[in-house]
Amino acid sequence: MKLLSVDVGGQWIGLAAYDDETGIVRPLFTLVRRGSREDFERIAEVARDHRVARIIVGLPVGRDGSETGQSETVREFGRGLERIAGLPVVFWDERHTSQEATALLAAQGVTGEDRKAREHEVAAALILEGYVASVHGQTVGNPEAIPKDIAGALGRLTPAQRRAVARVAASTEAEGVCAYLVGGPVRDVLLGCEPTELDCVIEGDALPVAKRLVDAGARQRVHATFGTVSVWLPEDDGELRVDLATARRERYPRPGALPEVEPASLEDDLRRRDFSVNAMAVRLASEGFGTLHDPCGGEHDLQAQRIRTLHAGSFADDPTRIFRAVALESRSGMRMDPETERQARDHLA
Repeated sequence: MKLLSVDVGGQWIGLAAYDDETGIVRPLFTLVRRGSREDFERIAEVARDHRVARIIVGLPVGRDGSETGQSETVREFGRGLERIAGLPVVFWDERHTSQEATALLAAQGVTGEDRKAREHEVAAALILEGYVASVHGQTVGNPEAIPKDIAGALGRLTPAQRRAVARVAASTEAEGVCAYLVGGPVRDVLLGCEPTELDCVIEGDALPVAKRLVDAGARQRVHATFGTVSVWLPEDDGELRVDLATARRERYPRPGALPEVEPASLEDDLRRRDFSVNAMAVRLASEGFGTLHDPCGGEHDLQAQRIRTLHAGSFADDPTRIFRAVALESRSGMRMDPETERQARDHLA
């Protein structure tokens, strides 16, 4: 699918294009604004020349993802463009794109009035890169892409994963405890991706829950030191693995050592984790099903495409978190925030 992106500024409109045959996003040029109708017609002409199927318009939002008066102005612009161009318009979060465009051009030695104009076409390319990556299941930079109904987001689980989650929930309720989907799977469903693994935290002892599943035909591998157990649930075409863990807090006796653990609350368990985007949990019990627990601000960091550690000693406790951060950057398109990157560089040194 060929795409055109639009960055609407005060005096300028930046344009960029994506060609699905080459997989390349490239800035086109910047238009000087002349008035809504004429601007719409010029953009529509560019869209026809490039034979695009959809137009992506950068949506300005606040730092916390909330919309502003400027957001509504751009939405009105997009609606007008959609009428004139006769093409669907998608709004996409443009936070940080202007600063990134400025930095890219400055690094290339572009300055003065030329840089001010070109910033918009480069920003349009950055917006389009974010959208294309999201379509391919790599990232999310769009506040509208994060579902307000978290229970509905669990529909992104496969049928086998949904059956597994239901069986875990039933077993925990039979034990009088509560299960939560936690970490990577929650991050992935909020990103619009199908999770590749299922991790559940039990507020209570995970081992009796696993035993109920084993009694119903599953097999298990217990890691008693950490209160965790891997369970393989039988399916018609094989098995599906679910990792269960007793909610815990951790203490590292020295940097890089294995942690000493003890049972704790769900919030304690979330706050011990590596990054805020991996520190969210969704309640699986029938009462309150789908409730999102996010004490560390992971949802906002997902919206901002930001990887952020939860405390200054995170990489000292577990240096492998640096590798996880880099892998998450590569896989998702998110980036470490400046403080997290500084911590990583310090610990690498």
